[in-house]
Amino acid sequence: MAYGDKLQLASELGDQSINWTGTQPAFGTIRRFLLKDDISADTEVFLRIRDDRSFDIEVIGELSGDPLADALALIGVPSGIAAEEARRAFAAAIQLPEDSPVVSIIGGYRDRGESDVADSLTTMRHYLETGEPIEREAKATDVHGILDLL
Repeated sequence: MAYGDKLQLASELGDQSINWTGTQPAFGTIRRFLLKDDISADTEVFLRIRDDRSFDIEVIGELSGDPLADALALIGVPSGIAAEEARRAFAAAIQLPEDSPVVSIIGGYRDRGESDVADSLTTMRHYLETGEPIEREAKATDVHGILDLL
């Protein structure tokens, strides 16, 4: 799609319009899709535009708290992939070259305003760069420290 274009995308609920007449493409109302599937206002969804010019909405599942799995879910990639494949997927999702360094990928997500993905990538940067798991230091509870607080 190029600036100035207007498209009608086919969907199971009728045509869906998308126009690029402002600073970025804009969709016509998607309310009927949200109502049909009883999707609440705070639910994360993907607006899917397929190569055959069809349109649908896909709900993103609940996030797990695992930075890698959650970031992959937010870009529409299944979890359970190795670090190198994940790094390539994150780069491809924002149209960066596959061999882009992790810091460039993080910057790309920040530039797009996708701070949730960028923050997750920052948390797992070492893993994406090396494939080595992130070792978290477990902090033991010091009974004497707790008693001192009382």
